Amino acid sequence: MEILLKADSIFVFGDINLDISMPVPDTPKPGRDVYLDHILFNLGGSATNTCIALTQLGLSSRLFGSIGTDPNSQHILKEMVHYGIGTEHILRKPDKPSGHIFLTIFPNGERTMYSFRGANTLTAPEDIPSTWTQESALLHLSGYTFLERPQRDTALKLIAEARDNSIPISMDTGMDPVLISHNYMKPILDKLEICICGRQEGAVLTGRQQPEEIIRSLIDLGVSCAVIKLGSEGCLVGMNDKLINMPALAVPVVDTTGSGDAFSAGILYAWKQRLPLIDMCILANGLGAFKAMRLGSISTNLSHVSILSFLRNIRDKQEKELQEAIDNLMDDISSISGDD
Repeated sequence: MEILLKADSIFVFGDINLDISMPVPDTPKPGRDVYLDHILFNLGGSATNTCIALTQLGLSSRLFGSIGTDPNSQHILKEMVHYGIGTEHILRKPDKPSGHIFLTIFPNGERTMYSFRGANTLTAPEDIPSTWTQESALLHLSGYTFLERPQRDTALKLIAEARDNSIPISMDTGMDPVLISHNYMKPILDKLEICICGRQEGAVLTGRQQPEEIIRSLIDLGVSCAVIKLGSEGCLVGMNDKLINMPALAVPVVDTTGSGDAFSAGILYAWKQRLPLIDMCILANGLGAFKAMRLGSISTNLSHVSILSFLRNIRDKQEKELQEAIDNLMDDISSISGDD
């Protein structure tokens, strides 16, 4: 399927994986077995998940990264086309297999990941598409690109090119990249328009402990939209001299895999559509909750219609203040999508 590239696309750089998800009843003792009822194979990777969500919500976005030439690489490409992601910026690297993530999903919805990053790490600066700066309104980076060279060099070159061409930059830091590669990530914080991180990552990056202090530190560095993911506590977002602490939506949790990536897509969508800050917070929390209610990857059932239906269904289960905010968000999404 040929997809026309719009000049206002979001250019997304990060890992492209095959996720192998296994719901398990518990962790076995060493030497014992666990028997599974089913197993799921889906596209994965933080950047890929966010790109899928943005595409399904109608925003033009392009994914840049590398896969191998192994048999599973064909399945990955096929899934990308199925979900509307263009493959023109996806590289094939013969030296390593594609990235694979093995996930165990526990009954409370939490997951443990066993990551083989494979060909993802091989994306080199010379692989950067020559036309990307003319096509893009925003550069979005996954923090995982800072873990290894030459992928890290590629992220740094993209940042430099974005700055030279006045393209805003967004980053979802991820926890492991900050813990392992914070020395490479701290120097680029002042180049970000949007910074999305968790409480622990924010503390490492800024030296502050409280979410409000982390937000202020990021804004003092020049970040325009500073976002702290607080998991079951919701989120804290600072932008345009406003700070909103938004509680999480009350939903039954099945699988948190990709919830943070869906959350980030909500932030980027709201930023791109110039929605009010309170809409941004509700939408980000809503997309994260929408994903957490479903087993498997983010690449399922996401659209304006499904999000509106989801918000209507959960509205009455929320606190009154959240109900009013949800109503306003639904009106804004309906106006954008043309749905009643």
